[in-house]
Amino acid sequence: MLFRFSISHVPGKSLATTDALSRAPSSEPLEGDKLLQDEADVYVYMVVKALPATERWIKQIQQHQEEDEVCRQIAVYCYQGWPKDKYTTTLPFYFRGTDH
Repeated sequence: MLFRFSISHVPGKSLATTDALSRAPSSEPLEGDKLLQDEADVYVYMVVKALPATERWIKQIQQHQEEDEVCRQIAVYCYQGWPKDKYTTTLPFYFRGTDH
C-alpha cells in the first residue's frame, strides 16, 4: 500500500481554527481568543522588527500610504467593512477578494 491512514475523532473544541470558522462570533472574546490575538500581535511585531528597513524608511512608507487616496480608502474599508455592492466602490479591482 502506498499510504497508511489512521482515523481518529477529534472534538470540535480541540480544533480551534476550524471550530472558530464554523461559529458565529460572540460579543465577548473568550480567553482563547485573547491568547490567539496576543500571539498574532507578537508575531506581527517580530516580523516588523525583522524587516530590513530603518525606522525612517518605515515612516516614509507610512506617510506615502496615508497620502495615497487608494491606500486610504482600502484602510477605511478594512476597518469599517467593504460595501455590499461592488459598484458603489471606486476600487473595483480590490473588491474582488472581499467575498472570501
